[in-house]
Amino acid sequence: MRVRSRPSRWERDGWVTGGGVMPSGDRSTEWVPMYAIGVRRPRSTSPPMLVLVGLEGGGVLQIPLAAEQAHLLAHELAGDATPYSATAELVEQLLSWLDARTQTITLTEGEGFEDVVEIEVERRSERRALPVGTADAALLSRRLRLPIRVAVDHLRSHRSDPSRSPSDATT
Repeated sequence: MRVRSRPSRWERDGWVTGGGVMPSGDRSTEWVPMYAIGVRRPRSTSPPMLVLVGLEGGGVLQIPLAAEQAHLLAHELAGDATPYSATAELVEQLLSWLDARTQTITLTEGEGFEDVVEIEVERRSERRALPVGTADAALLSRRLRLPIRVAVDHLRSHRSDPSRSPSDATT
């Protein structure tokens, strides 16, 4: 898996990242950032979005938020921590926050951030796996007026390494 440098705009905007330890030649391992979490306000007329981004060739999924939700979540994500010092506890809180709304995320392998995210839509007894473009995920949720559930195993298996300090995660 190719290691990408962490985009500086996320660091400036206070995004939180998590990752995992990956093999790095000669049987050594290296902590690799796997995803970033943040709140984005695209335009003044658009609802704020909770955004999860795959840093290692993953996808992007945006979930529309109420203004109050966005404010509280952005505050919780920022906390007293510096950018990229995410803890397993914070990631767990966010996953619980998503699970409570029957919306969870999987990031698919690909060449860039605009790759599709596969989501599973449950409708009565029928299940469908749909490849959804990054810009269409939130729109699909609103149009179908259905709970969207996406596998979260990818994020759960690539949490921040608790043995690493925040300063290690930013190198």
